[in-house]
Amino acid sequence: MFLPNSEMKSSFEIDGNTLNGKIKIDDDGKFIIDLQTQNSNPTQSEEFKKGLFYSEINYNPMFYPN
Repeated sequence: MFLPNSEMKSSFEIDGNTLNGKIKIDDDGKFIIDLQTQNSNPTQSEEFKKGLFYSEINYNPMFYPN
């Protein structure tokens, strides 16, 4: 249950890469995700971060013709 000033351990997964962390709710009800890379597999941590901050650039052919 999410109550103010509460904290719980959790695992987060992106593309099969798991990262340990905590979910915190502060006294104002703000939802905070604390990713704890020091408590996770270093290889999976790096791959997790790549998936978390994924970006893609699409070009409109109308403005960028061959």
